[in-house]
Amino acid sequence: MGEQLHIFRGALYRSRELVSRGAKSALGALICLSLLSASLLAGMPAAQAAELVGGETIDRTNQAKIVEVFNGINDFRASQGLNPVNFNATVSEMAEDWSDHMAASGNFVHNPNFYTDARVTGRFAGAAEIIAARSDDWAQGLVEQWIDSPGHNAVMSDPKLTTVGVGITYLEGKRSGELTLYGTVNFFTFWNPPVGMYTTAQDFFDGKPSIDTAQIITVDTEDPVFDDGLNKVTIPDAQGVDYFVNQVPTPPGTYDAVVGRMQVTATAKAGYRVFGTLRWEHEFLAPPTEIVPIAPTFDGVTGRFTVPYMEGVQYWVNDSLWGSSTFSSEWDTTVYIRAEALKGYKLSGTTSWQYYFAKPDQPADPGPETPAEPSGSFTDVPAGTQFATEINWLASRGISTGWVEGDGSATYRPLTPVNRDAMAAFMYRLLGEPPFNAPAASPFADMSSSTKFYKEITWLADKRISTGWEVNGARTYRPVTPVNRDAMAAFLYRLAGQPSFTPPLASPFMDVDTSNQFYKEITWLAAQGISSGWNEGNGKASYRPWSAVNRDAMAAFMYRWNTKFGRP
Repeated sequence: MGEQLHIFRGALYRSRELVSRGAKSALGALICLSLLSASLLAGMPAAQAAELVGGETIDRTNQAKIVEVFNGINDFRASQGLNPVNFNATVSEMAEDWSDHMAASGNFVHNPNFYTDARVTGRFAGAAEIIAARSDDWAQGLVEQWIDSPGHNAVMSDPKLTTVGVGITYLEGKRSGELTLYGTVNFFTFWNPPVGMYTTAQDFFDGKPSIDTAQIITVDTEDPVFDDGLNKVTIPDAQGVDYFVNQVPTPPGTYDAVVGRMQVTATAKAGYRVFGTLRWEHEFLAPPTEIVPIAPTFDGVTGRFTVPYMEGVQYWVNDSLWGSSTFSSEWDTTVYIRAEALKGYKLSGTTSWQYYFAKPDQPADPGPETPAEPSGSFTDVPAGTQFATEINWLASRGISTGWVEGDGSATYRPLTPVNRDAMAAFMYRLLGEPPFNAPAASPFADMSSSTKFYKEITWLADKRISTGWEVNGARTYRPVTPVNRDAMAAFLYRLAGQPSFTPPLASPFMDVDTSNQFYKEITWLAAQGISSGWNEGNGKASYRPWSAVNRDAMAAFMYRWNTKFGRP
């Protein structure tokens, strides 16, 4: 049958025949011990200690299998861009002792004391063990099993582990399907390795001189330099230290960084012991787009100022975040406006402005709205004005009648923002002023029963179209606050009875994230054709959710809403 993979208690083995066994048929596993938090150490080439060779008890009949496993591990590391590991004969004796133990006892388990063995204790900064067993004699198959197992793969891929010992035990004459080949590999990061250090396993078996260490040089790591301005990283030229960028060996120098998270690690070169920081992480962001903010405009005659809309910029008016629109200022006051870059942008040029509105001889504002005859003719809405049809329709329904000026003419003031009290009145009238008895006691702390539009506002609250804000247990409506476009979408959605609607997964507006408080209502408004936002000229549309709703746009919204949900 085909090769099978079996797992039991975190261990694994493979066989070329399907094997069904009990607990003693346990499978390959791994143990890791890390002491790398403070320092990392490694061996160095030095004078040959000829009288101490190591590896005297290694079973030479398994030479080919040991070499095959050692070479297989280094071939795998080379495929990952990693340095090869060295072969240590003393550690191989220790590993072979354990393979012999498993084969003799039939217990396929880890050596719980491999890292406290007298042959290695006190000599290393990091250690790991992997084991495997097979029912054939294919040594490379052990390596293939470890490669296919994420945990074992991670041990073989660890650049900090630089030395191995390979122990192989082979039992001949076993019945088909029984385990015959046992492999143990101990990985170490030595600062004082035991005798018997070789570049390869073959060098050991060929009797070549060992590379046993005689002294260790202690050095400190140096920090890499992360340059966010240029999106570059500089790897230092530190004596005795190898650096890895995202696990790739990286020589000293300055390199371009890609957007995203970068990890740099340091390990000791052969013959060195390093102290200091061994790992650094840094997040490289996309370079910000530099833009010059659009300046607000101030009209000292009318007492109004306009906060512009610009992608990548938000504007603060007197230390409060405001949306883009035209607003009225109080006289004899100074308006302070500053621009602030959103994430991914950087501002240049002028970013703050101020203007003092001096009171003119005659007030610019003639007073609150007073009813005009619904003639459909406003002097400030001539033919051809944007939304003239919708504005005149609004007047013909008595929803908004505009102002009567001192000369008897009627004006609509299309660019004036709509306050929350007026919006309540518009919606109440839009539905034909349904019967409603306003409560004697105001539900809002900032309103009394004598407040303008009290009936309409409490009707809006009764219908749950707007419930206001609750602060410290008190509910407020904020009647003279301008209505922003996001809240307006919510009002119209609720006014329509909150019809069933599934918002799109991707936002149709560049400035409305799917996490926006009123994302569903805004996209519902767009789906109904009530608001399509602004075409920014780059294939994208914006909604400007925090901009105040002006009276001309309000007329258009209500006209379109009425064609779908209102009275004929």
